[in-house]
Amino acid sequence: MKINEKGFTLIEIVVSLALISLVLVFMFGMFLQGTTGIIQAANKNESTYNAMEKMENVIAGTSSTSEDISLTIQLPSGSITQEGKKITKISNDFNGKISEVITFLPDSEIAAETPLSFMTTSPLQDAKKKQAYSTTIVAAGGSGGNSFSATGLTGSLAWLTLNPTSGVISGTAPNSTGGPYTFTVTVEDSEGNTKSAPFSLKIGN
Repeated sequence: MKINEKGFTLIEIVVSLALISLVLVFMFGMFLQGTTGIIQAANKNESTYNAMEKMENVIAGTSSTSEDISLTIQLPSGSITQEGKKITKISNDFNGKISEVITFLPDSEIAAETPLSFMTTSPLQDAKKKQAYSTTIVAAGGSGGNSFSATGLTGSLAWLTLNPTSGVISGTAPNSTGGPYTFTVTVEDSEGNTKSAPFSLKIGN
């Protein structure tokens, strides 16, 4: 085997060069992978920032991606309608993908958890002439405490009074029969929401 002047064989030199080449290739691959990861992270952070900025603009009402709508929720006893903004597109572009978010931003809190409604139905139980009469108008729903008022308790129904807090209608019937007589009761909650309904009753023997 031939030995060079510095004491290294030709085979040792070839092997050393090959090892150095492998190390360089490996290090270049690692560098390229790391650089790609940094670029992807930067792109992700930028796209996330853009998405957050768009969301803030929509909430502030300065973005064209929002739309004024009315959202209606159906309930067994009625429905609730709330005004607000429908946010139709909040996109986050990353690696060619687009994420779309659709949500609803109410203009204000819903005034009533459930709509006002009457549990008592018409006609009411009959009154008897010259006897004390009492029945209760029951309402449900609304926000806070409810109060009652009535119109039409005049003439043949002037003997009746309505308690504004309890909804109790009471009085002593006159010495005559007749009817049905009709009047209207309105219930109002603490937020000013109202519901009205007609009621009727007869005066019997």
